[in-house]
Amino acid sequence: MSSTTLYRLSGIVLLIGGVLTIIGTLLEAPSAPGTPLWIPGTWLALGGSLLIILGWPGLYLRQADKTGRLGLLGFVLSFVALLILGIGFGTIDTHRMRNEIAASRLCSA
Repeated sequence: MSSTTLYRLSGIVLLIGGVLTIIGTLLEAPSAPGTPLWIPGTWLALGGSLLIILGWPGLYLRQADKTGRLGLLGFVLSFVALLILGIGFGTIDTHRMRNEIAASRLCSA
């Protein structure tokens, strides 16, 4: 695969990931956790974040020769921060709310 193809594919993945994250955030922001819009919104935001994580290295590789060591440091730090904040907390939050919803249904039955 040529580098131009890799850059274009990573750009498409970043674009789709960004759109999914925005749609997911707009769906989950006005609704309370556990409501019908909150759950798909959270999954869309999580899926979009995963796509952003997959596309980000291609964006960095496009500019790696110009940014040097400081660019590499910035990329690694922002990559780890997105993994922890975007994916890690999103997964924990979604899983926790799913368990709370299931427990509340059991208690009400």
